[in-house]
Amino acid sequence: SITCLFIHPTLQERVGNLHGGMEFLELCGFEKLEGNEFLFLAREKVDKAILNTAGAELNSAITNPFFGVL
Repeated sequence: SITCLFIHPTLQERVGNLHGGMEFLELCGFEKLEGNEFLFLAREKVDKAILNTAGAELNSAITNPFFGVL
């Protein structure tokens, strides 16, 4: 069985490189292993409600033409 969830490096790069991006991913429960290029989320720390909300916020940021204007 899977004991942790790794975030895809492309998403980590695209979100993690934004101002506050790493903090956003950490608030979602992801952790970065020292010396590792991947973020991971241990199974016991998975909170589906937080991940669903985070996904909705990311989708809104992608699809909303006014995101970041105000």
